[in-house]
Amino acid sequence: MPSRALLLALPLLVSVACGPSRARPTPPPPFAGKPLDSVSTGQIVAYAQTLQFDSVMPGADTMTIQTPTGDTVHLEGEPEIGSAALADSAVTTGRIIARIHSSVAFTALGVAQGTNYFWVQGQGERARGWMIPADSLARRFVRPLLVRDHLTANFPTVRFLSIGNEGVRVFLINARCGAYCCGFTSDFTAREAPSVDSAIVEMHKRINGAP
Repeated sequence: MPSRALLLALPLLVSVACGPSRARPTPPPPFAGKPLDSVSTGQIVAYAQTLQFDSVMPGADTMTIQTPTGDTVHLEGEPEIGSAALADSAVTTGRIIARIHSSVAFTALGVAQGTNYFWVQGQGERARGWMIPADSLARRFVRPLLVRDHLTANFPTVRFLSIGNEGVRVFLINARCGAYCCGFTSDFTAREAPSVDSAIVEMHKRINGAP
C-alpha cells in the first residue's frame, strides 16, 4: 500500500479561477529567504504578532475531539486576514496563514498546547507545512501539504475536519493560501485519499454557501 508520503508527493497544485480578496496580502516576515530551521521561535512569534487573525465565523472554526485514550482536545483556528490574497510566489517563499489554539498537545495534527502558527512554503510536490508552537520548548512539525483547488469563496478561512473511514480517523487543518487551500493532515494512506477529498469538497460547498 502506498505510504502517505508517497501519496502526497504527487503534483497537487493546479489552476483555479478565484475572485480577488479585498484584504491586503499577508506581509512577508523579516527573515524571508532564510531556512525556517535557522529562525528562532522568538523571531517567528514576533512576526506573528504583526499579523491580524480573524476569530469570527465563517472565517474561523473550532473542533472538539475525543481521543481513543479518553482525552478531550479543543481546537480553535483563526485565518490570517490576508491569506486569501496571497500570490503564488508569496506562498512559495513562505507565510503564516493561520493561528491555531489547542487545549492540549495533539500530535496527530502537530499542535502543542497553547498557540501554534501554521506556516506554508513551496509549491507542487515541494509544498510543506510547518506547525510552529509559540512555546519554544515544544516540537515543530513539518509535513507535506495537501494542496487543493476546490475552494471558490474569496475570504480567508480555517477549517478542521475529522474524517472516518473503516475505523481510520484522518484529521485535517485546512486553510486558504492564495487561490488554493492548504491542508496539514494526520497520517493517511492511499486507501483513505478518496474519503479525504470527498470531505474537503463537501466542506468547501458549505464555505461557499456561507454569508
